[in-house]
Amino acid sequence: MMLKANYPGFKEHKIEHENLTNKVIEFQRSFKKGESLISMDLMVFLKDWLLNHIEGTDKKYKDKLS
Repeated sequence: MMLKANYPGFKEHKIEHENLTNKVIEFQRSFKKGESLISMDLMVFLKDWLLNHIEGTDKKYKDKLS
């Protein structure tokens, strides 16, 4: 939808999602190996990322998609 709307911040937005995905995959691998636990730090990170991303970055393009 962003590409279709010619949203100028698409590349940066996509990179944010890729970075989050990579961090979660890295954590999952570590967790499966028994090298890390689900911690409050992880939960806080995910909550903050999602809230800040949705309330900040995602709202920047909503007008372009209307």
